[in-house]
Amino acid sequence: VSFTKLELGAGSARLALSGDLKLDKQLAFKAEGELSRFDPSRFAKLPAALINARFKASGKLAPRPLIDGSFELRDSQLAGHALSGKGKLSVDWPRIPQADIQLAAGPNTLSAHGAFGRPGDALAIVIDAPQLAPYGLEGALNGRLDLAGSVAQPQLQADVQAAKLGLAGLGRLSGLSLKATAGGEANSALHIDLAVAQVDTPAQPAMAKAIRIQADGSNQAHQLRAEVEFIGHNR
Repeated sequence: VSFTKLELGAGSARLALSGDLKLDKQLAFKAEGELSRFDPSRFAKLPAALINARFKASGKLAPRPLIDGSFELRDSQLAGHALSGKGKLSVDWPRIPQADIQLAAGPNTLSAHGAFGRPGDALAIVIDAPQLAPYGLEGALNGRLDLAGSVAQPQLQADVQAAKLGLAGLGRLSGLSLKATAGGEANSALHIDLAVAQVDTPAQPAMAKAIRIQADGSNQAHQLRAEVEFIGHNR
């Protein structure tokens, strides 16, 4: 199945595609396209956007997905702020042999680099989001996730902080800090240190304070400690 040009439109948005698909046991394919003036807020409850992007992908879908793809965002906006990014992603399901992705929305950035799925692989995801208000959230968030090892024996390290993080109508966390190390084996090290200075809800400001949850040991043998101060109570 081949198509030299396929165009779809909705309002001012346009999607142009070309490519081919072989109807054999491997379902080999290749495709490339361009998206212009796309606003996802027309179809879902999302911030208004104007997305212009080019992308291409190739690979096969059977007996398991094996895909190489890339994309580039240009002259785009999200919630009134400049949106840019580019990336390459290789998938050999359930492995990710290569990820090289960079996104920026105003002053906020997200990057993913590395690989995951085999011993020695390491995938790092870094977020630095000092201004979340345009996207319906209060406060800021920054952190790093490191995923390593194989699918059978994954290893995760996380380091996340937020001086303030909230959602209107739901609540707010102040002084959030999370440091964690975990693995997929029974004897994998397990270390968790979660702290929240204060939890506020619309109905009850300062509902809880000085929350601290800590775990040390391994998956099969660890100690768990938890402390929290409610209004008028300590637990």
